[in-house]
Amino acid sequence: PWAEKRWKTKDPQPLVMDEVAGYLMTVLVFSRGTLTAATFGAFVAFRVFDVLKPPPVRNLEKLPAGWGILCDDLAAGVLAGGALHLIALCWPALFAASA
Repeated sequence: PWAEKRWKTKDPQPLVMDEVAGYLMTVLVFSRGTLTAATFGAFVAFRVFDVLKPPPVRNLEKLPAGWGILCDDLAAGVLAGGALHLIALCWPALFAASA
């Protein structure tokens, strides 16, 4: 709430802690393969889910007192991590750890 008052907007753009938390959630859910593939894959997947906001991600935006701003990104991170697991299952070579 203090950030909303400071920048007079619902989701202040200068404050990106929610985006960082969502990305880190993706990395937490999906941490396999090479560091480069996992971090790049997590970033791309998180951004896709954060922008598209499929249900239930969009529904979480309605939570009060700034919780919606954070929880929608955390949920996008969980979905992105799950999607990466499915991609790794279908195309294991994408995230194969190098020998």
